[in-house]
Amino acid sequence: VDETEWPDPPIGFLSAPVLLAGGSLVLGLIAPVVDVWLTPYADGLPEATPGLEAPDYPYHLALWHGLEPALFISLGTLALGAAVFWGVRRTQLHKRRRVLPFTANDAYNGALRGVDFTSEWVTARFQRGSLPFYVGTIFIVLVAAEGVALLSSREWRAQLDAWQSPAQLIAAPLMIAAGILAVRARKRYTGVALVSVTGLGLVVLFATSGAPDLALTQVLVETVTLVVFALVLRRLPARMGEHNESVAPLARAVLGAGVGLIMALVAIVATGARQDLPISLEWPPLAYEIGHGRNVVNVALVDLRGWDTMGELSVLILAATGVASLVFITDRSDNLNRRSGTARSVVGLGRRRPLVETDAGVRAQRVGETGAPRAWLVSGAKVQPENRSILLEIVIRVLFHSVMIVSLYLLFAGHNLPGGGFAGGLVAGLGLVMRYIAGGRWELGAAAPTDAGRLLGAGMAIAVLCALVPLLFGFAPLQSFTFEGELPLIGHWEFVTSTIFDIGVYLVVIGLVLDVLRSLGAEVDRQSQLPEDAEVVQS
Repeated sequence: VDETEWPDPPIGFLSAPVLLAGGSLVLGLIAPVVDVWLTPYADGLPEATPGLEAPDYPYHLALWHGLEPALFISLGTLALGAAVFWGVRRTQLHKRRRVLPFTANDAYNGALRGVDFTSEWVTARFQRGSLPFYVGTIFIVLVAAEGVALLSSREWRAQLDAWQSPAQLIAAPLMIAAGILAVRARKRYTGVALVSVTGLGLVVLFATSGAPDLALTQVLVETVTLVVFALVLRRLPARMGEHNESVAPLARAVLGAGVGLIMALVAIVATGARQDLPISLEWPPLAYEIGHGRNVVNVALVDLRGWDTMGELSVLILAATGVASLVFITDRSDNLNRRSGTARSVVGLGRRRPLVETDAGVRAQRVGETGAPRAWLVSGAKVQPENRSILLEIVIRVLFHSVMIVSLYLLFAGHNLPGGGFAGGLVAGLGLVMRYIAGGRWELGAAAPTDAGRLLGAGMAIAVLCALVPLLFGFAPLQSFTFEGELPLIGHWEFVTSTIFDIGVYLVVIGLVLDVLRSLGAEVDRQSQLPEDAEVVQS
């Protein structure tokens, strides 16, 4: 193997050791002057190390401190170095290729080769490109680690109740049955629907356990998740592929049941091992005294745990951007709201006046252009007749604005009542889902005449400003304040500044749903439609 030629290091590379060595020599000669410079800093430090007595005399820097141990250690080091140098020159050891048969360098290189060999062996056997194998490996390690911890634990003091409310007797068996059937389902839509049953069962448990806010959020999340699954699964085969038969179904079932059993036992042992009162008991008074709200969940998200919510908003934006990047090739917008001009169609006698498919055209279109009545949906004329449902269009036309108003109510009422920016944003997103289901991508472009990225960016900007503005006035980041007063006809009013942060959450959630609809919905529709929809006939 040819030896590698190393170029001489540049001058800047040597500047650091030169400056350090030169500074040591120069500053050592003027130690009394340096002592005057450093004394104010040294006086601010503790006088003695904890556990040691302070010296009777003050420390100071000097070129000569007398015959101290440090002087003899330095002289001994110089003498030992000179002896080694003289011995090497005398015995000609410096001319030999290897002085010892095995050196520390050999041990280091051997360790590196061992690490390389082990990594290659582990990679070849465990990183096979199989997702079921990866998940199985994780589960096996989890069961082994937690199982050993449980066997060695002595905290088995939990008192278990069979059930606490009649709702649990109904919801729990349904959730268990749905989970088992979901594993055995052979069709994708069937599996997704069964998994949603487990989530809806959790909604029942939340609602009957005194957590209406969690129940509301859970049912909204389940609904939006079901829509996303439906958008993705429509481009996949209806039936699932054959299961990997390399592992027996019984072994997979035992592993799955073992993971569930282990996690249940961990929860039981952790609950029984608690020695102090749970911190959750302090949340209600903290939410009211610090966050100025009665909804503990919402106050925790936008005030007490605002930094966690800030990080979660970043994750949502990254998720939306990732989904859009997988679908859109050059631009994350579907261009449904960027076409200029108004397309006017030829309208026959007695026919409805088809509305244009772009929101720019919707804004430019005048009601008095023709005497024909408007369609129920803005872009209803763009939908193929076999794909239209007049009843659905009428229902959505009636409900859409009410849904948006409900979302705003949840946004502003969430500080003291069930709701909040997250729940309100999900409701608004479901309103957009309704418009998309009824009228397709053109209706979605008319319902949301803005880019999803702008909503995501605006929401995140509002959240960041809520964190930075208190710093300008000497307060902690995300610290909230309350303003109250009296107004004629309205009476007493209160406003908490954390509501502004909640508005940022509201916009981010709407932007996420809109981005998913335009990526997995509208853009997939456009890419799969060959040929494209015929444009409106120009007059």
